[in-house]
Amino acid sequence: MKKTNSLTGISILVLLVSSLAPVQTILAAEDLITIGYSGPLSGGGAQFGLNLKWGLELAADDINDMGGVNVAGKNHKVRIVSMDDQF
Repeated sequence: MKKTNSLTGISILVLLVSSLAPVQTILAAEDLITIGYSGPLSGGGAQFGLNLKWGLELAADDINDMGGVNVAGKNHKVRIVSMDDQF
């Protein structure tokens, strides 16, 4: 009986700890500003699109190195998410 109780206790503990991980992810995501970029990353316009993407990422890195963007007294990091429009 003691073995069953300890296994139940360990199972509950593991469940509680694993349920806290998504909360931390959500809290971290609140401090992040995502900027989307859709441009030609392949095909004939790829070099133009990649140059734009790299420039946006460089600017985001510079902003993040300076502490991020201050919105309502709270600093937020900037993230660039790009998508190939296959032009």
